Amino acid sequence: MPEDLIKLKGSKLAEKLGLNLAQKTSAVMGSVSGDAVLLLDRSGSMAAGVGAGELCWRFDGPSRIEELRKLCKQFPGVRKFQYNQAIQELKPGQEVGEPTGDNNEPVAFNFLKSLGIHEVVIITDGGFDDSVGTLKAAKGLKISALYVGPLPAPIALKQLVDQCGGTYAEGSLVELQKMVTTVKNLLLIDAPRGPIAL
Repeated sequence: MPEDLIKLKGSKLAEKLGLNLAQKTSAVMGSVSGDAVLLLDRSGSMAAGVGAGELCWRFDGPSRIEELRKLCKQFPGVRKFQYNQAIQELKPGQEVGEPTGDNNEPVAFNFLKSLGIHEVVIITDGGFDDSVGTLKAAKGLKISALYVGPLPAPIALKQLVDQCGGTYAEGSLVELQKMVTTVKNLLLIDAPRGPIAL
């Protein structure tokens, strides 16, 4: 690399190298992947409340889906997809829909691959209805996961992340600032791999 490029950082380096706008944004934001998307669980269990211990079917206080919506607002420039039995890309500013139905990760993963997407950060509160199909459909994707459901977390979610070379994290959606930091770390290409402690 030429001596003058070694001293440049961020947008100045991107300009010097003639990178496109998405690549320039990535350089300024700390190597955020232009290809990474958020895959957001909107299954029926996301209607459950959040709080101490992440009790599975608490309905007093804010729901997981309400807190997920707050989290998503912190990432206006990231492509987002909501899923349950089906998958849909959210338009800029559009909120995650009401929670309903079960999860169908194989449909979601195959759809994302059909769009040429290779990096996914899934935010979910549960396991998979079809673990074998999910692991098969995930081949070719780099998947990181943020688990926001009751503990202990499903083993299948950790297996998925291990298979797909991503990072696994867990936490409570009521801790918005911690969740924002965690999602930022999961979206970074060069973030350290392995569990993230909150």
